[in-house]
Amino acid sequence: MDVAMEQYEALRAQYRVGASRSRGYAGAVNQALIVMWEEYTAPYRVVRFEEYGSEVHPHYVVYRVEGHGIEWEVWHLRGEHRERDAVRMSVMLRNEKLVAQQDALEVGALDWSLRHCQANVLALKGLAPAPQAQTTGRPGPSPQPRPTPESEWQRPSLFTEEVQTLEYVLEFGGEGGRAAIMRTHLRGRPRYWTLQNHVTWDADDEPLVTGTSLEFLGTEADAALRACPYPWAKLVGLALVPDLVPLVQAILAEQGRTLDDWLQYFESDDAQKWSCRYAWWGCDTFTDGPVDAYWLTARPEVVRRTLGGLSQAQVIWG
Repeated sequence: MDVAMEQYEALRAQYRVGASRSRGYAGAVNQALIVMWEEYTAPYRVVRFEEYGSEVHPHYVVYRVEGHGIEWEVWHLRGEHRERDAVRMSVMLRNEKLVAQQDALEVGALDWSLRHCQANVLALKGLAPAPQAQTTGRPGPSPQPRPTPESEWQRPSLFTEEVQTLEYVLEFGGEGGRAAIMRTHLRGRPRYWTLQNHVTWDADDEPLVTGTSLEFLGTEADAALRACPYPWAKLVGLALVPDLVPLVQAILAEQGRTLDDWLQYFESDDAQKWSCRYAWWGCDTFTDGPVDAYWLTARPEVVRRTLGGLSQAQVIWG
């Protein structure tokens, strides 16, 4: 615990030096928390919120992460003064999980989270070098700050393979809304998800979308499509990948529908296009100096294709 907290203090001080004026304290804390969970405390991570629920003051929430888009809140702590308590809790829970897997440790069969962090944790304790620290510039055995802070946008994710393979495979809509079934790959195996909107209601009884998440459906296409909570076969199809056409035709036939009847393409809704949601003039959130920033959205496969044609500098600063 003491070694882990020393490392957190070092990371916190390091990112405080590199934080821009607009991000300041909160930005430094957030980056330090990201590094802690990716390198030392996975599957437990801590997230700082400026407000939480109806309480308008900082909170630190401890989550247990099971996979991309799947996590559960373990505990939340109220107040800025609970920052280090939240980090200690994540370290304690991570250590408790390791203790429960001693048999797995002996045969080298740890789960993904402990396997990912084990080398870094051993390095902090001076028991073994951390390969990632040698190859990616991440912290090694010494809890001293690194000379150049990294941006969290440049740091590989624990779920890199799934993020890089995320694609829309079936999109559908009805009554002015739309939803989708997504596909990722983990260790080469397909995994299916539904893109779910989280809706609340305002004082005028109007729906408000407060966020989205990926809800896991399964690893087999047939079972996953049938497990989708939305009745997509009774709605209007907006997009479909070629390899799922035979399966979708079979499911539609059970509903007395055909693919031609279900799948409708609208010229104004090109799935290959980018759109601009917001623009900020003179934004200094992600750079040392003010630049004009834009929030661009597109399908994951379109984003990957576009970024593949850009230089490294354009990917970082674009």
